[in-house]
Amino acid sequence: MAEITKEEREVLKEAANIIMREVSEGGKVIIRDFGIFQYKGRKARTARNPKTGESVDVPAKQVLTFKANKNTERQTLTAQQSYFSIITL
Repeated sequence: MAEITKEEREVLKEAANIIMREVSEGGKVIIRDFGIFQYKGRKARTARNPKTGESVDVPAKQVLTFKANKNTERQTLTAQQSYFSIITL
């Protein structure tokens, strides 16, 4: 894994703060050639506790989502394939 400098860490923190501020205000953040961050609503539902089998009501909520663009997805898959081919050697 690549090491990042203190300056790079600060830039990433500031970018994360901007993203969180914008999406919390109802907007979405589009980073060209990377992806889209936005909140999406999840409906209330009934789930099951896997340990006890008991039904549990899960309330509706907003969740932060990220949709990678196709180039980002492709690069991630290529990196994963390279990583796993190194492990299996």
